[in-house]
Amino acid sequence: MGKAPWLAAQVAKRVNPRCKVYAFAGQIEGKVQTEDENGPGFFDGIYAITPTGMPISQAMQTETAKENMHRAVTELKFDEKRRD
Repeated sequence: MGKAPWLAAQVAKRVNPRCKVYAFAGQIEGKVQTEDENGPGFFDGIYAITPTGMPISQAMQTETAKENMHRAVTELKFDEKRRD
C-alpha cells in the first residue's frame, strides 16, 4: 500500500483516535495485517475491490468497477455488524 493512504489514516487517528479508517485496494495479495509489533495499526480494515482471479481488463470496465466497489463496501458493512 502506498504512503498517502497510510499517512491519511495516521492523521485521522491522531485527530480522533476513535474514528474508523478503512482502506480499499484493487487487489490484495497475501495476508493483510492491520496491527504490528507496536500494537494496533492505523487501518481498522483493508478490503479488496476486485475479486480474486478477475482479470484487470475486466475489473477496469466502468460497470464492473462500480459493482466491485459496491460489493466491497457491502462486505465492510457486514463485517461491522458482526463485530457489534
